[in-house]
Amino acid sequence: MWAMSKIDSIDNYRRNLIVAGKAERTVKSYCRSVRQLMEHYHCDPVELSEKQVRDYLVHCRDVKRWNHWTLKIALTSLKFYYTYGEGTSWGIWDFAKPPRYKPEITVLTMREVRAIIGQIQLTHLRVAVSLMASCGLRVSEVVGVSPRDLSQREGYLLVRGGKGQKDRYVPIPEVLLPHLRELWKTHRNAGLIFPGGRGRQPDRLRTTTIPMTIATIQRIVKLGAKEARVHKTVTPHTFRHSYATNMLDEGINVRLLADYLGHGDLQATLRYLHLTPGAQKKGYSIAQRMVFI
Repeated sequence: MWAMSKIDSIDNYRRNLIVAGKAERTVKSYCRSVRQLMEHYHCDPVELSEKQVRDYLVHCRDVKRWNHWTLKIALTSLKFYYTYGEGTSWGIWDFAKPPRYKPEITVLTMREVRAIIGQIQLTHLRVAVSLMASCGLRVSEVVGVSPRDLSQREGYLLVRGGKGQKDRYVPIPEVLLPHLRELWKTHRNAGLIFPGGRGRQPDRLRTTTIPMTIATIQRIVKLGAKEARVHKTVTPHTFRHSYATNMLDEGINVRLLADYLGHGDLQATLRYLHLTPGAQKKGYSIAQRMVFI
């Protein structure tokens, strides 16, 4: 009986998230979070009290030792479930917050970016990482690039359905275009530049609607950094940080860079200012003149 209730609750929640316009990855992570709550208490979440949900969140922090991001997803997903799905007005959502966390941003120099990409031997992976690094894309954005996204506006890539389901245009280096076209000719998939699939058989790649997996990009980036002997913690998102920092160092307008990155809040872009080598050198030079002895 509870198993059926569990399926119904998750399915109803999933539908609410879809109607609310949540991205597919958000829907999956939110549903997983509610499922974890159900499995903890072995009952339908509708039956739980505010105190039980609060105790569960404390348990996740103190016993399960969940990190900032996992706790944040748990909080936001359960808040959505109980506030919009069940119509509750619990006071917990007014003050509950995950522990404060300010991640250290890793930035690569342009030489390090080239070194990592140079270690990637498979063409489709090298081109995918090159596009991600050259346009400051999120890994979820690069795997979904379509042939038509290259032809909407000359010199620009159309990034569809970015964070917050927003489309945007990003300048694309001209030297990348021939590589993208040649790669597409190897499979001629109508909807994807980077189709996924085991074995990479041309017939399957041509017809699949499934893109290359994010995990594939994550693995190849980690391996490329190791082979290039870049002794930093490198993930696909590191290329996005590096893109922003290097663009600012070259003098790009902050507002324009925010548009390229798809940032709705300018503060998200401004955090890169202090990371640029040019800014640090300028700060050091100014400090040398601040002499009051």
